[in-house]
Amino acid sequence: MTELEGYAEALREDVGETLRGVAIADLRAREFDVIYMREDIWQLYSDETQQEIFEDAVFETMGMDRKEDLFEPLGGLEATVRVFEGGINVLAWADDHGVFVGLGPDEDAIPAAVRTANEIRETL
Repeated sequence: MTELEGYAEALREDVGETLRGVAIADLRAREFDVIYMREDIWQLYSDETQQEIFEDAVFETMGMDRKEDLFEPLGGLEATVRVFEGGINVLAWADDHGVFVGLGPDEDAIPAAVRTANEIRETL
C-alpha cells in the first residue's frame, strides 16, 4: 500500500461507505490518478465525464488568486467544499497539484475529508 492509499484507507475507516473516492491531480500536466474509488461510483461517471470533472477543477484554480486577494486576512486558499443534494466534494490545492475527496451526503464526514485532503496536499 502506498502512502496515498494509506490516507484513503484511513479516511474510509473513519467515515465508512460515505467515502466515494479520492484522486490527485497534476494540474500542469493535466493528469489525474484515482487513489480510491468505491466500486459503485465507477459506474456513475464515464471516462469522458471524469475528464470533464478534472478539467473543471483545473479551471477553478485559475480564480484562486482573486479569492485569496479578496480574503487576504485569511491567508492562502487551501480547500473548497461543495455540498450537493446527493454528495459532497472537497478540493484541496497545493501549487500545481490538487486533491479531490468525494463523499456521500453525510455532512458529518466533512471535517475528516478536509483534514485528509490537506494531509495529502502537504505530501505532494
